[in-house]
Amino acid sequence: MAPKLAFVLPIVLLGWAFQAILRPPLTKLCGSPGGPPLTSPRIKLRDGRYLAYREDGVQRDKAKYKIITVHAFDSTKDIPLLVSKELVEELGIYLLAFDRAGYGESDPNPRRDVKSEALDIEELADQLQLGPEVLCFRGLNGRILTELSRQAFKKQVVPEQRTLWIAHNIPSLLYLWMTQKWLPSSAAAMRNPEIFSKHDVEVLQKMMAMPRTIENKSRQQGIYESIHRDLLVAFGSWEFDPMNVTNPFP
Repeated sequence: MAPKLAFVLPIVLLGWAFQAILRPPLTKLCGSPGGPPLTSPRIKLRDGRYLAYREDGVQRDKAKYKIITVHAFDSTKDIPLLVSKELVEELGIYLLAFDRAGYGESDPNPRRDVKSEALDIEELADQLQLGPEVLCFRGLNGRILTELSRQAFKKQVVPEQRTLWIAHNIPSLLYLWMTQKWLPSSAAAMRNPEIFSKHDVEVLQKMMAMPRTIENKSRQQGIYESIHRDLLVAFGSWEFDPMNVTNPFP
């Protein structure tokens, strides 16, 4: 009995340790004990989650144009758009920004996928009664399509290639890969300037020179349900090919 126990016990302990390494830590929900504070208005979605949002521009009921802005990877609704207040008022633009699931002050969605992202936007627009004529603007870092994705993949820095390959092929190992310290992981998550083009760097330098009065709270609820989940959704397996989507407004 003792020899068997001596053989089995290390295997069990190793299995528990491996599970602990693979399992992301619990999310620190906004407004929960010990979690980040709530500072923004939120709506309650059908599935019980809360979605935080921010309104800018002219008043909603007086707007000529209504635009929903969708923030990019590792960002939040509070990062301001580089557009003048005078232009927004002149054109009568109403701007609605929101924290995507797991980012900022919006609850995480363990089942987040491409469809749920779109449904969150739809429900936000419906609850705020924006009407049928709404433009939706998506920040950068979206998924590149079909053949372009293969070409773009080869031009990525090597750590980014590894990260995107793992997110697509072995998603269960992404958390372990992103948190290990032996090899560089996602250049985007590490905010490595190597991933930016010359023109990107010029724009970023101008943005960095601007007064920064807003703290980036993209990761305040945890890195897994924000940036890691983003990688899994964007570069995982989709149920459809965007190139096959027909025009909904013929």
